[in-house]
Amino acid sequence: MILTFILHFRLYYIDHSLGLKHLESEASYKKHARASSFFRGSFSIMQLQRPSHWFISYSFIVTMITATIIILHLLEKYIVHASDTESTSRVSLVPSITIQVDWLDVIILLASSIGIWGITRANRNIIGVYFYFLLSFVGIQLILATAVLENKNKYIEDNLRQSWERAYSIDRHVIFDIQREFHCQGFDDTAEFMVEMSEFFGVLPACKYALIDKFGSKMFSIGIMTMLIRLFQFGGIFLLSIVLRHVDTTEDDEEDLIKSPEIVLLNETLVPLSNEKYDKDSVHLISFNDEEKFKGNDGLQSIVPT
Repeated sequence: MILTFILHFRLYYIDHSLGLKHLESEASYKKHARASSFFRGSFSIMQLQRPSHWFISYSFIVTMITATIIILHLLEKYIVHASDTESTSRVSLVPSITIQVDWLDVIILLASSIGIWGITRANRNIIGVYFYFLLSFVGIQLILATAVLENKNKYIEDNLRQSWERAYSIDRHVIFDIQREFHCQGFDDTAEFMVEMSEFFGVLPACKYALIDKFGSKMFSIGIMTMLIRLFQFGGIFLLSIVLRHVDTTEDDEEDLIKSPEIVLLNETLVPLSNEKYDKDSVHLISFNDEEKFKGNDGLQSIVPT
């Protein structure tokens, strides 16, 4: 018996720095010291917004690590050790991860292409649309999975029927082994997807109820696992969308601060290194090793033009 389920698993660092280094006379030093203090105050205001950014990023990482640990534990429990609880039976239910291509996967591929195009174009509107699509898609999956799992018996019966029909179309020897193992014939009816067995005669019951008793609870647990995977997907994409929005807002605040009248006035006030006035007011430092001009002096030598 093969139960098929599909798992869909679906960054960015910004650093702004500004450095000012001036060698100035004592008269101009105080003016630029005030300007430097203003810069430090402005950037300290912007950095107040950063902790929430890092908190969300770390939360996303912790969420993904936790999800990975849980998923690996469940896979180990229900796949690697699947035969431990069924050692007395020759029939086992083993989940398998398969790759399927249908219209839904094509839509996801197109949406992913749009997201990649938005990243290459550095267009945050397109990236935002991509994230909203992922949130909607995974959210719908989560809602549907929750609705399906609410009716446990129907969920188990539908999945067992799909597995039975798949085994019947791929390898009927599996159906034969199941019928011989549980002394049954067919799935819901003795004539439905059945394989004739010469060693049994008389009326045999359908195999559905025997399979539900044997594999029902395990199949429902696997369904819960897939729902948890979708839940962690939704949480991870939601956190990423918040990080993207926060980074966008922080950049807008920084651009507004740079364009503010105070910063514009400060930029006009600061003197560039190549300015002639700056050259006249600058400090000329003399090397310690200039023994010819300052022989016998042990301290720092400097000449400041008056």
